[in-house]
Amino acid sequence: MSEKNSFILYQEYEEHFNLLTDEEKGELVTALFFYNRTGEEPALSGMVKMAFSFIKCQMERDAEKYKKTVEKRAAAGKQGGRPKKEDEKANGFSEKQTKAKKAKGFSEKQKKLNVDVDDTVDVDVDEDVDEDVDDTYTPQTPQKNKSPSKSRSQNLWQ
Repeated sequence: MSEKNSFILYQEYEEHFNLLTDEEKGELVTALFFYNRTGEEPALSGMVKMAFSFIKCQMERDAEKYKKTVEKRAAAGKQGGRPKKEDEKANGFSEKQTKAKKAKGFSEKQKKLNVDVDDTVDVDVDEDVDEDVDDTYTPQTPQKNKSPSKSRSQNLWQ
């Protein structure tokens, strides 16, 4: 059938195999190997022939797909391999580069965080600190607002 020395048995074939006796299963597997090797359909009968026909159709589809893949890869191989020297800088490939560059972000040696700080930043600090304030927290009950609350839409129009 093809130059390949293998074929695929799909899990969905289990349903077909379960309908067969052990003897018929052996006959089917032998027929599949024969068909893959020679491309000729063996003489089968009954349930084995029906199961074989389902699997044979999928084997033919797989072989066609494999053939197309081989043709595409052969065509790509004929186009050549490595780009010419004038194209080196465009794709970043260089023969001089023999060692990969290390990433700087995850280095164990990195100890300092490099941060650029703008000198024009103004910081306001309140220097009036009450030192005699009691630092203990006493929860207070919230006071209810005695004035009627206005809805947001009322506030927008006033």
